[in-house]
Amino acid sequence: MKHFDKWNKLKKTIHQNRPEFFVNEREVRYAHLGINVGFEEDGKGGDFKRPVLILKKI
Repeated sequence: MKHFDKWNKLKKTIHQNRPEFFVNEREVRYAHLGINVGFEEDGKGGDFKRPVLILKKI
């Protein structure tokens, strides 16, 4: 069972706070991936995070 309501509340909080951070290419960071409808990877744990690789900084 997916927790869409829990993710939606956390997503609203993240969107309102929008912390400023800096990233570098070839860096591994944790990101809130949330709950996805299709076959994409879902975030894990209570804060829906997964490691992501920064390929290119735009």
